[in-house]
Amino acid sequence: MFWKTFSSIIVPLFILVPIITGLIKYKILPFNFKILWFYLIVTAVINTAATITGRVFHSNNMPFFHLFTLLEGLMLISFYKYLLREDKRKWFIYLQVTFAMICILTALFFQSIYLYSSYTRYTESIICILFALNYFARLATMDIKPLTLPAFYFNTGIFLYFSGSFILFIFSNLILQKLSPSTMLIFWTGHSTLVLLMYILFSIGFIKCKK
Repeated sequence: MFWKTFSSIIVPLFILVPIITGLIKYKILPFNFKILWFYLIVTAVINTAATITGRVFHSNNMPFFHLFTLLEGLMLISFYKYLLREDKRKWFIYLQVTFAMICILTALFFQSIYLYSSYTRYTESIICILFALNYFARLATMDIKPLTLPAFYFNTGIFLYFSGSFILFIFSNLILQKLSPSTMLIFWTGHSTLVLLMYILFSIGFIKCKK
């Protein structure tokens, strides 16, 4: 089935496009854009490990996604720390520490590492959506063409992905347990489409970077 191939093969492999594009421009990337490039590397490595664990060894690979959520959240907060030019404000560090504690406590006491990390994904989504809206609000006050800014594409990709996946993150465990495989495929195809869109926007953002 095409949509199964789309979600399990095409979209995961498409991450190579922004990774290669970012690698070509790596020397001229600002520090916060390099954070996003490493975020893509971490995504590719963990997704590969999770896929091998699940499909080759037929083992539960959800612990990988708990780890990924923790690393993803920390890296995206760091990205916005520099994008919003607030690197001197300690509350970004406090937010990272708080988010890390939420991930750890959730895995230990509230949601098993063998279940999808919906609670922490929900928290991460709120954080990223608020940061993205903050950036859009700042752009609205500037006399500048946003389509010329690489950061606009990065921010738009993050915003579209997390806002679009928000409901999925909240109800993911219910979806996995209650719905038929065909219905579940529809949800994950929608999620994969959002991921693909984010990768495309990231690629454009790297291409827009100039020395």
